[in-house]
This record gives sequence, structure tokens and C-alpha cells, in this order.
Amino acid sequence: NIKVIEAMAMAKACVITPSATRGFEHILQHEKNAIIVNNDDEFIECVVKLINDAENVVSLSKNAMETIGTEYSQAFLNGIIKEHIYG
Repeated sequence: NIKVIEAMAMAKACVITPSATRGFEHILQHEKNAIIVNNDDEFIECVVKLINDAENVVSLSKNAMETIGTEYSQAFLNGIIKEHIYG
């Protein structure tokens, strides 16, 4: 699952299955920052659509990177570390 977050942080448009969303359901939004599909046919269909729709790829990529930047920023991570160290 972490590979999806890493790809999103690098502004990659992701087509993923529900199993890849585990633990990140709170940030992954279908057709906003990732494409979530339920089977092989949907996967193929969505990948082909993205290949032919550069604007959608750019939009998904930008939203993905912004989501990760917001949800997992250095300031956010520093806060978690401080909370665990200092209580």
C-alpha cells in the first residue's frame, strides 16, 4: 500500500484496487486523486482512458501530490514524532 502513497507523492496518476487503499481510505478519493477499480476489466478500461486523456492524468497527478503533501507533510510528521516523544 505504501507504494501508492509514494507514487502519489511523485505526482503519478494511480489506478488501484480497493485492497491498495487499505489504511489510506481517509485520503484516497476515486477520480479525484486516484482511480479505484474493482476488477481487471475496469483496470484495463481506466488505464486506456488515462492514456488517451492527458488532462485527466495531469489533474489526477496534481491532486495526488497535493493530497500527500497535505496529509503527510514534514510538519505533520514532526507533530506526530513530538507527540510520541513528549506525550
